[in-house]
Amino acid sequence: MWLRYARYAGGVVAVSVALNLVASWLEVSWAPAKRVSVALVGLGLLAVGLVQGIRSVYSWLRGGRYAVEAIVLDEQHHLMLYWHHFHQRFLPPGGRMGRLELPHIAIRHRLAERVGLSDSQYEFDPRFQAVDVRESPFLGRVRRVPAPFLVQVESHNQRRLVRLHYDFIYVLRTLGPYQPPPSADVVWTNVCFVDLATLENMVQNAETFPDVLDAYKRVLRVLTGPHVHGEPGAS
Repeated sequence: MWLRYARYAGGVVAVSVALNLVASWLEVSWAPAKRVSVALVGLGLLAVGLVQGIRSVYSWLRGGRYAVEAIVLDEQHHLMLYWHHFHQRFLPPGGRMGRLELPHIAIRHRLAERVGLSDSQYEFDPRFQAVDVRESPFLGRVRRVPAPFLVQVESHNQRRLVRLHYDFIYVLRTLGPYQPPPSADVVWTNVCFVDLATLENMVQNAETFPDVLDAYKRVLRVLTGPHVHGEPGAS
């Protein structure tokens, strides 16, 4: 992006110098030449700036976004879902990242906002982390943070004309029974925990998206082995 702006600025300077030289040469025979050249440069800059502004706004509105999603499991490996009013589906808690948010911080914020989970009520499941960040050695200015289990691009219809977003999916486990907060404290309610059979029925009834089922099966495969119900080789 900065290279594009540098090229734009360099082009403006080059065109301005060229017009100034031409105007100085013409001014000998045509007095208004310099004033006309200044006006032309001004109009050109205005037109280019307007086009660049429109392109930037369009890109901001229609470009991809980053989001986080939490596969939250209870002690029985049941999956937490909540009712998403925009998509009209039960989904794992999550949401878009702020432009200055980091993914592992954003997941904490979205869990608190969507379902009222504080970071004392869950942990990033170490079985899905290549490195236990709690035991990470001192690395100077480098700090290891929890890693997502999956990353996917979603092109479901989005709010505000957004075409798609990149979704960082983390696996977490609760540290005790889930206590739903007062409904006024969260954005969406109707929180529930479901098992695999229930989730499969929900997909068939268009109550959730197929990628939710796929992600949950992949998580269960890590936790209970490859023979998950509905997977190849399952009994």
